[in-house]
Amino acid sequence: MSKRTLRGYPEGEGKCFRALAYAARESLARHYLWKPPCRAGEIALLLFVEDPISFYRAYQDWTGQTPDSTRHALRLS
Repeated sequence: MSKRTLRGYPEGEGKCFRALAYAARESLARHYLWKPPCRAGEIALLLFVEDPISFYRAYQDWTGQTPDSTRHALRLS
């Protein structure tokens, strides 16, 4: 699939490419925090985030909580 097709498809669905990419990163971050448990630096690399600090900030923007608090909550459930 071409980049143009990929970028145009979500817009036809009422969603922009950036919003879908944002949601995918959030979902992957939750996955990596739980199965298998990865360190923040590893998750940052997997999500193409500059560094662990940027990942922590982005994760807080996405979820309103820290990666550590999410990991703790996931272990309790």
